[in-house]
Amino acid sequence: MSTQPTGDNKERNVSWFTPEIAGEVVLLLFVLILMIAFAHDAYGLISDRGYARAEGGVVLPILTIGFGLPFFILRARTVITRKKRLEKGMIMDLGFRVGEDPAGERRRAVNYVVSIAALFAGIWLIGFHIAIPVWVTLLLRRNANASWLSIAIICVIFLVFLFGVMDYIIDTPWDVPMLFNLVGLDYFPGEFPTRNF
Repeated sequence: MSTQPTGDNKERNVSWFTPEIAGEVVLLLFVLILMIAFAHDAYGLISDRGYARAEGGVVLPILTIGFGLPFFILRARTVITRKKRLEKGMIMDLGFRVGEDPAGERRRAVNYVVSIAALFAGIWLIGFHIAIPVWVTLLLRRNANASWLSIAIICVIFLVFLFGVMDYIIDTPWDVPMLFNLVGLDYFPGEFPTRNF
């Protein structure tokens, strides 16, 4: 990220509505609204049923918000700092404004959307436990050209999280993936609770 002064050291007033700032602020507000809504729903379910009787999936939003809140605060601080730097005349390489390579930016945006859509489709078809490691492997190999050893280590970490935290500690009930339903297979039979929708 470049933060070099633009040459004129005169400070200028940068509005919160400039593309560099407004897009980030909207995303941060959206995430904040989701965090509040999920925390409110989870708290309501836990208080109705009691913590011991609440399903594991109910506790997940609280854990996610707890882990994500420090990063949310750091990102909000970065956006405020970016506004101050823009006002001092520094050039910021981040933001929502189109840069010098619009075609390249469009390709990257399409790649992001297709990648996330493929992840959702994979989870729907073959489930979290298979789709997440496959998606991470393809993403790291294609975009980061990572070594197979580092990819294996990262996938093992994901699997430990899914089986150890989500399945064993939180006891999350999983939706049965579409392909498992079609061929009549149990999703990890006898190990973890599943449910059909």
